[in-house]
Amino acid sequence: GFPTSPRLALWATYEIFVKLNRVLLKNFPNLSPRMVIFVDDVGISIKNATAVDVEAIKETAFSIIEDDKNGINLEVHKKPPKLKVRHISQTAEHLGLVIGKKSLAPGFKTRVKIGNVKTRLLDKSLSKKERESALQHKRGLMNYKRSVQS
Repeated sequence: GFPTSPRLALWATYEIFVKLNRVLLKNFPNLSPRMVIFVDDVGISIKNATAVDVEAIKETAFSIIEDDKNGINLEVHKKPPKLKVRHISQTAEHLGLVIGKKSLAPGFKTRVKIGNVKTRLLDKSLSKKERESALQHKRGLMNYKRSVQS
């Protein structure tokens, strides 16, 4: 979940994921496929999919990644716990982000960290150095929160 992870992933594997995105959009336009790419993880979200649709997308993604001829040799995890297929009825959290209908927000762990650092800053017994450290941590978390939501 590091902020540069999607950029590094895309630069390292650009051709594979551009091809995968193009094929998904062409073959499954009714499902509105969207991809999130991290250095060590890929998420594909789809709308109103049946079990058959999910299987078809999995097989398409597996074959494109495994058949890549550019020498990248990405490993595909085809079984749980690495492969996760989730049905989401309300809000979803994936890769540390809460995915809303038209928005993203920080995930549960980040929200807990923000709450903890705010509580820590209420402590009057903190030394100047501890307070500065906590403020710096809070600024970093809030910058991350703003970058996710924009």
